[in-house]
Amino acid sequence: SAAWLPALALNVSLAFLVNLLSLLVTKHTSALTCQVFGNAKGVVAAGVSVWVFQNAVTVQGVIGYLITVSGTGLYSWSKAYDPLPPRVKSSSLSDSSPVSEQESKLLNP
Repeated sequence: SAAWLPALALNVSLAFLVNLLSLLVTKHTSALTCQVFGNAKGVVAAGVSVWVFQNAVTVQGVIGYLITVSGTGLYSWSKAYDPLPPRVKSSSLSDSSPVSEQESKLLNP
């Protein structure tokens, strides 16, 4: 029966949008940022499962969640208070390593 085709089309469309949005978020932030917040999402999902389904949590699990939350907090703090200037790519073809804007001004007055 073709009654399931609308549900399949909706599923495919939503999967496409999730992948597109994931790509755009990664493009505008970084792969590391997406990984860190993906780990934080796992902690939230585990917390919701404990709250809703009363799943048992081991001491080892709690320690792991605390480490993950601490790491996410430290990463967010380091991104918010980054003392380094933004990096730009060198205009030279032979040197493709990124340099800061200040270094670029010193090298190319």
